[in-house]
Amino acid sequence: GAVGSGPISAAFGCTSADTETVIGSENSTNSVVSRSYPIPNGTYLVNLFFAETNAAACVVGNRTVDITVEGTLYYGGSGSGDGFDQYAVSL
Repeated sequence: GAVGSGPISAAFGCTSADTETVIGSENSTNSVVSRSYPIPNGTYLVNLFFAETNAAACVVGNRTVDITVEGTLYYGGSGSGDGFDQYAVSL
């Protein structure tokens, strides 16, 4: 489809095919996932969207992530399981 014409674009107002692809993807491994977007210097609000698509994984502490923006660690970093826990905050 055209850029920004998918279901994610309709829900979130995306205007980029790359955004549509990233939001519509998942990672089910323990591998490191990193995203980088070149944007001009400025002040930005960063929204992170998480979805658990595996009901068996819905356990506090099962999936945690470290969140770093511009080199500043906001969650995690000192060991396994200490990062942001999307399931725990959804309870």
